[in-house]
Amino acid sequence: MVSGIGPLLSRSYGLALAQRDAIAAGDSLTALWRRPLRVVAGSATLLMTSVDDQGYATTVPTRVSLRPDGAETDMALTYAAPVATGRWGQALTLNTSLELRQDAGNIRGLTDHVARVGLNFRF
Repeated sequence: MVSGIGPLLSRSYGLALAQRDAIAAGDSLTALWRRPLRVVAGSATLLMTSVDDQGYATTVPTRVSLRPDGAETDMALTYAAPVATGRWGQALTLNTSLELRQDAGNIRGLTDHVARVGLNFRF
């Protein structure tokens, strides 16, 4: 059971660079680097119940840090290009993305890679 939470400090930041008409007319290329929201300072007090040497239940307040051990860093490269445009303004766009997350979910050592391809139809 949580009996108290101290002041929390969290932060996130990122940088994105986008270029329209990078390879062909109407396309876009984007490079992204970000550090998602993460608690950098803060703690909570938990009531921990255990059994002592004599068999009695004992509840003791225990202060624990809310700061994770990892610091997630995301990097992505995305590309979008129009495939077709209709007579009344509808458009079909191809979207691709390559992503890398180091310390994914703020868990130290957890790295994942993602490749995505999609179609977007706007009408």
